[in-house]
Amino acid sequence: MFESLQFATEPEAAAVFCMKNSLSEHGLAQLGTQLDNAQETCSAMFLVGGFSESKYLQKRIKEEFLHRVKNISVPIQPMAAIARGAAIYGLSIRSNNLNNIGNDDNLKCVISSRILKYTYGIKSTTKWVIGDPVNRKTHDGYISKFSCLARRGVKMDVNQEVTSSRVPIYPDQKKVAHSIYYTREYDGKYCDDPGMKFLGKLHVDLPGSGLNRPVLFGLTFGQMEFVATSKNKLTGQIFKTTFKYNLED
Repeated sequence: MFESLQFATEPEAAAVFCMKNSLSEHGLAQLGTQLDNAQETCSAMFLVGGFSESKYLQKRIKEEFLHRVKNISVPIQPMAAIARGAAIYGLSIRSNNLNNIGNDDNLKCVISSRILKYTYGIKSTTKWVIGDPVNRKTHDGYISKFSCLARRGVKMDVNQEVTSSRVPIYPDQKKVAHSIYYTREYDGKYCDDPGMKFLGKLHVDLPGSGLNRPVLFGLTFGQMEFVATSKNKLTGQIFKTTFKYNLED
């Protein structure tokens, strides 16, 4: 890549030479080839990584490709974009002016949805009925099953919420626990099915008594994470917790 590289005594001079040589001979040409081979028009280009902080790089790419790519942008933290995913940064960063990327007025959502990698749901306890496995029947006549909330392969808009309403199973119940599970399967029947994994648990207080004390559970799919909430619909009390998308297999 640097066949003609010659070392200078001044570090800055050597760095500038290396940068310009790399760009002129390889970088810009490869970018152009990628655009030529694209099946569709490229609507946005994000410059990420430490090298993207270079004003020279930003200027050259803008000169070469702004007539082909409408939006050429640099995240506020280019290095962080590598770690968190350059595409995810498209959720909050879009600008035509590389010198004004800190201005919120120039930011616009590019990626507005995601395809779910997993199926998400919660443990649901209901009355055991004939046909349910006898070995899963509790001593007081209940059975716990997996209740699907969001299915793998479904497109979810950013900040879209899926909800499920629950009521206590005992009149004197003081809390409701929502145990969250996920799986690579498109659905599940029980929370101990093969491939089913426990994600976390969320509790909500239940003051008072009786069965008519509904609780609303929700999963909101955000930009970098999703938020689980449990809300007592009578008191308005809300509990929430946050999970990252990088779930382990």
